[in-house]
Amino acid sequence: RQHASILINTATILPKKIYFNCACKYNFQMSFKFLAYLLVISYADAGTKMTTAALTTAMKCTYCAIRRISTSPRQAEFITKICQSRIENRISTAFRRKTSTFLLSKLFSSKNEQQQEQPYASDYHAPVMADECIEALLSAPSVSDKYRRNLEQRPIFIDATLGGGGHSEALLERLRELGADRDGSPDSDRRPLGMVVGIDRDPDAIAAATRRLRSYVEDGSFMAIQTNFADLEIALEQHGIPPVADGMLLDLGVSSHQIDDPERGFSFSKEGPLDMRMTRHHDDPERLAPLLSTPSTSAADIVNLSDMSRIRTILATYGEEPRAKKIADAIVARRPLRTTSDLVEAVASVVPERARSRRMGRTATLARVFQALRVAVNGEDRELRRVLTEAAPDIVVEGGRLVVLGYHSLEDRVVKQVMKRGYFGKADVRIEDQKDVYGNYNGPPLPWKMLGKGSRAKEEEVELNPRARSAILRVGERQAGD
Repeated sequence: RQHASILINTATILPKKIYFNCACKYNFQMSFKFLAYLLVISYADAGTKMTTAALTTAMKCTYCAIRRISTSPRQAEFITKICQSRIENRISTAFRRKTSTFLLSKLFSSKNEQQQEQPYASDYHAPVMADECIEALLSAPSVSDKYRRNLEQRPIFIDATLGGGGHSEALLERLRELGADRDGSPDSDRRPLGMVVGIDRDPDAIAAATRRLRSYVEDGSFMAIQTNFADLEIALEQHGIPPVADGMLLDLGVSSHQIDDPERGFSFSKEGPLDMRMTRHHDDPERLAPLLSTPSTSAADIVNLSDMSRIRTILATYGEEPRAKKIADAIVARRPLRTTSDLVEAVASVVPERARSRRMGRTATLARVFQALRVAVNGEDRELRRVLTEAAPDIVVEGGRLVVLGYHSLEDRVVKQVMKRGYFGKADVRIEDQKDVYGNYNGPPLPWKMLGKGSRAKEEEVELNPRARSAILRVGERQAGD
């Protein structure tokens, strides 16, 4: 509180930008979360002693700090809820009227208000770049051709990472609007002019999306299937659906629901079992065996049963962790590890809480460690390559689109190379060797034509959903002849 008083007093004499820079430098050894907490407590204690200008400056700095340290709407909501209760208890109503209404609404915006600004967000997950994804799918030549020729066969789209069903709902709404525009009937009276098949290996996601899209399930426009997207062709045939689609969407990574659920073990900030499996541990393995190619190995199995060399390889390969060997040694020395807290403590024993670069700090290191274990547990790298090089080229028709959202460099590197070259890694004949003297490709037909460069989420969306900050959207169009 003494440190916070010094900081808050400077707000009366320093401009906002200088104040925030000084506050961050002064608190170099403290986290941004603690900085935000101290700022709010201090101006709550100050009461009417603070001028409106000083309060506004402090609130702006506090909001900046909260947004910088928040990795999810739920985390931001938790921090601001504490701050709000402190202010309501210590600042009079008359004094609150002097504050900026805009800043208060931004600082204390609830999750429901954020969902209203994100039309397809739910408690389960907030879809990233929904409008951009749907536009990329519907503008495919194969879709336009079917609508132009007025064919009876409706286009089929596959949401291969269903999650909470946000992207599927957005796509179905657009398809319903297209049907209403063509027939001139109200949207509510029309079936969507197409069908969406949702794929997810998490039964929680299947249940949540089915409840959310019940009306589309009833009219036959939507079907949810529990399986791995790498085994997509087999699952479609088992459900009587031809393995042919005009577009496929892959929203890679982990959903908000999975991260926020401590029992899943995906988050290092929550106490829970060291699991990290996309499929729940209570699923029937015999029932899922024909549909899921991923072994049911948990993160606890990897850290407790693997030798140091394998753990180091996992951290270095899937997390690109520079301290892989040191962390692997610490994990082996602290066995057995049963909970996420056990793993956090093992990493903390060899990684300082603060470092000169943010990348080498404890929080960033824990994020890489948990990412590496999650990828290894679920075989995400192997399955991503399979769906990009085998399932997607076989299922997406000529002129159809493959739309992929990646969230870290490992995913994006695979997606980019497959869309540009048709394969990932080394090959017998490099694509660079199949170009003429003018640089034109003259080799065998490639499966995909990458449309433009990767795009990022808009600032407005990142403000509402911080997890969209790292998303990269890439679009590939299916070519003929392969």
